[in-house]
Amino acid sequence: METIKKVQTLVTAAIDKHSLFSRGDRVIVAVSGGADSVALLDILYGLSPGLGLELFVAHFNHGLRPGEDEKESLFVKELAASYGLPLYEGKSFKDLSSARSLEEEARHERYDFLRRAANEVSADRIALGHTMNDQAETVIMRFLRGSGPSGLSGIPPKRGDGIVRPLIEVSRDQVLAYLEAKGLRWMEDSSNKDLRFLRNRIRQDLIPILQKYQPNLIGLLSQSAEIFRRDEEWLKKQAEQWLEEKAENIIPGIVRLKISDFLALPPSLQTRVLRAMLASVGGGLRRISARHISAMQRLLSASRPQGILDLPKGMVLRKNYEMFQVERTGDGPLKGFLLEIPGPGSFCIEHIETRVKVEELDPKQVVSLDMGRWGAVVDAEKVGYPILVRPFRPGDRMVPLGLKGSKKVKDLFMEKRVPNRLRGIVPIFESQGKIIWVAAIRIDDRCKVTKDTRIALRIRLSGGIEEWEWS
Repeated sequence: METIKKVQTLVTAAIDKHSLFSRGDRVIVAVSGGADSVALLDILYGLSPGLGLELFVAHFNHGLRPGEDEKESLFVKELAASYGLPLYEGKSFKDLSSARSLEEEARHERYDFLRRAANEVSADRIALGHTMNDQAETVIMRFLRGSGPSGLSGIPPKRGDGIVRPLIEVSRDQVLAYLEAKGLRWMEDSSNKDLRFLRNRIRQDLIPILQKYQPNLIGLLSQSAEIFRRDEEWLKKQAEQWLEEKAENIIPGIVRLKISDFLALPPSLQTRVLRAMLASVGGGLRRISARHISAMQRLLSASRPQGILDLPKGMVLRKNYEMFQVERTGDGPLKGFLLEIPGPGSFCIEHIETRVKVEELDPKQVVSLDMGRWGAVVDAEKVGYPILVRPFRPGDRMVPLGLKGSKKVKDLFMEKRVPNRLRGIVPIFESQGKIIWVAAIRIDDRCKVTKDTRIALRIRLSGGIEEWEWS
């Protein structure tokens, strides 16, 4: 009983520490059938009433281990049924035998399936079973590959796309002890012993050797990852603040800087300013590597006065004498931003890697009208479909909640201290030609919920937008 309580306490502490869930969240729990995922499901099932979570189980069959995969799928199906939880299953039909990186390709397939499952049930979070051991293995693996501080910060407990890792501060030994204490079964994955994979060699060969020198290796590497992550967050914030003071936004999707200002920065801040610029034009950073950042720095410090560098996801760096700019190309800087919502459901603003969840509820089901920056509740009958989600336009006006007259959205940005670099990509929700909500700012007074409201419309944003910060 003591072991069970200890692990539950560790998970609860991690949930609180990293704000992994909000009350009312729908959560996809990824269950492979292995020890970590079985423990994750059982722990979240026990905590869900107190946390106000609605759970769904998702299982993906990679088809790489004939016979074994089918047994795992059956096991997870029976496991989900034992908890009375809905199960979403997926199966790979790709031939990955010739894939350059089998692990990476399989991971992409699995994550794509989990996102589809999350969209199908309008889930707010996807919970994965990574443990403290996975964190330690990742840090070692990235160290061996020559990663910098960002890479050595390891696996984040929470990602901008809704992925959370409640077991990240629990060791694998503690997971196994928990399962044994509760009498729970799990499946052993034979591929975890395949020494073709670097992670398995690190787990089975390298870590036991290092533990002879430092028995608490797993805990210390996890601690180091957290230190690196905190430092990265601070440096990122410094870079964003500097960019806010120096940057020029011509139109949404373009950020300009003086080259002399940029080159005066320490190299460590230069890299983070460039990443902040790329993020601010809505291109995202998932495909941006150290190689891309180095190429940008080389171009900006080179003696030639002009140059162009193409980057992933349609982004471009343009150098022109004393100035340079980062922009998003394609069909213009707003490509991927304009979204038309035909009714309730889950949608994606690809431009800023953000999900939009729209629900129609009985007003009695709405616990609070205060949804924080990334949520809003309005009167559904005062809002007509389709709802258009778009970026800011010069001249935009609305009637802010609590006021009688209209006000410029630009003035609201200034009052709320929204950074210039974000003003062009803050989602604005419009219905029938009128703004109903400026995300992170305020809803329009004309569509507020009153005592006469019969249907409430709840809008929630999650994903990349949750990483935006300002005072």
